[in-house]
Amino acid sequence: MNSFNEFEANQILNIPLSWRLPDDKKVWSWERNGNYSVRSAYHLLKEETLRDIPEPSTAGNTEIWKSIWKVQAPQRVKNFLWRVVKRILPTRCRLEQKGVALDPICPLCHDGEETQEHLFMHCQVIQRFWFLSPLGLHVPTDVNFFQWMEHWLSNSNFMATQLFSLSLWTIWKMRNDSVFNKKSPNCMNVVQNISVMAEEFNLACNLITNVVSEPIISSDVDNKWEPPPVGFVKINIDAGCFKNNYTCWGLIGRNHQGVVQVAATKRERMSCSPMLAEARGLRWCLQWIKDHNFQNVVVEMDAENVVNCFLGKINIVEIDLVVADCLDILFSLLNVSVLAVKRCKNMAAHSLVGVAMNLGSHLWFGNVPDPVSSIVLSELIVCNE
Repeated sequence: MNSFNEFEANQILNIPLSWRLPDDKKVWSWERNGNYSVRSAYHLLKEETLRDIPEPSTAGNTEIWKSIWKVQAPQRVKNFLWRVVKRILPTRCRLEQKGVALDPICPLCHDGEETQEHLFMHCQVIQRFWFLSPLGLHVPTDVNFFQWMEHWLSNSNFMATQLFSLSLWTIWKMRNDSVFNKKSPNCMNVVQNISVMAEEFNLACNLITNVVSEPIISSDVDNKWEPPPVGFVKINIDAGCFKNNYTCWGLIGRNHQGVVQVAATKRERMSCSPMLAEARGLRWCLQWIKDHNFQNVVVEMDAENVVNCFLGKINIVEIDLVVADCLDILFSLLNVSVLAVKRCKNMAAHSLVGVAMNLGSHLWFGNVPDPVSSIVLSELIVCNE
């Protein structure tokens, strides 16, 4: 590694390798299945050509403009969303393009130029923000920022659209506090204000009578963790990508009565996409099951794309080698299945990811660390009602 600088060396070390060491192959990075297509090449060239060309409000998909004005949020937030879609936020890169002499590097993560795409999606501080937010999101890697924004603004659940919009507004405020008031970004404190802001607005406008300030939109029993059949263990697994190039995982196994059998955390100094982190988490979980001779296990995770790839429904070249490792391990296990669930059914594992970031790699039998125990207790009460 002495032939490479630090950045190049880290990029090489973070290349996902299969445990089976298959032969190398060429892939086209702009298609999820790795195969070249004229369509993706055309869009790649078009995006490069039009990247810095401003668009009028009436250009492109007019539905996004309608969606903005339908958002249940204060008028200042709607005006902010309009400026975002118009690409006129005074980010450092935009100010530099306008002739302002300044450092274009992101003021939050200090890693990459501050474009709107970087600020709201790729900044490591903001990726942690989304993970901790009321929506509990992993930033997608297969869409650009405006596609992601359009997806959430057109969501049929008004609270989901509202929380996403308020989150964007909060990110911009946190960024400005860092730039102008020299405040260090504190994602944990800031995300708590989003649910409060939404609740106050909804109550003032008589939209609803109560808002649940949790990382789920609905509080129905159907959206709670469900115990496995008698004689089975259900293992929930989740992953998270944090700043300083840390990736963490959390795993928790419970029986049909909701009693904890095992819990584990894992932390590694590595940088990867959320999808690849989830795939590696599944591989870690299946290998753990094999190493500890577990059988009759239901594995649940909230990464639907990873599960669909594992089940052979889709092919995603970014994770296909890791998924192949997972299948190889599965063949040696007895009565183990893998399912995709909503985030609200995976909250204990999700919480363990945060524990992993703070405590590192640990293993517990018969209990869980304190930050997760309240979630386990509430889900135990629900499953025994």
